[in-house]
Amino acid sequence: MLLASSEAGQSDAPPARPPPADWEPEDRCYAVDLPRGEAAWQRAAPFLELLGHEEHPQKDAWDGGMRDLQEAAIEGQLEGQYRYGITLFGFLYTDHAPEPRDRDSYVRALTYLRIAALRGHERAGRSLPGIGMPKLGKSTVLEAPLDSLPRQWVSDAFHAADFWMSCHGKDGSAPKDR
Repeated sequence: MLLASSEAGQSDAPPARPPPADWEPEDRCYAVDLPRGEAAWQRAAPFLELLGHEEHPQKDAWDGGMRDLQEAAIEGQLEGQYRYGITLFGFLYTDHAPEPRDRDSYVRALTYLRIAALRGHERAGRSLPGIGMPKLGKSTVLEAPLDSLPRQWVSDAFHAADFWMSCHGKDGSAPKDR
């Protein structure tokens, strides 16, 4: 997993739930905890402010901030889904060319960007050309930067996001029966 646990000092945060990389689309829908997602989003605010001033924050600030953003995303907080996806994607994409070891992180980033786009988040829909398209078919031509990633990673992210949407819908509410 890309994100490591931070040291003591973050003890006021509730324990993290399993990340989506552990959640396969064939699994049943899980219940989101919107108040928990909102609390995680609020905890991430100083990290996002730091990113506005520092391109490369210290590891402990990065890990803690990304953990809070990931929790906000998992728990259905719309802005958290967008910011987690775009921040993780930006870090991965600008750091080095995609490598097989990065697969789960790219899929997580694209999954949450797509969820945010499908839920109507305006910036998410414009962040990566095609991220909000209705379906990804075998003949669908991807634009940059999605075309530079292995197609299976993009497909896996679309599948996971579409499953999440089938569970929670645009409002990110409690799971529907599946």
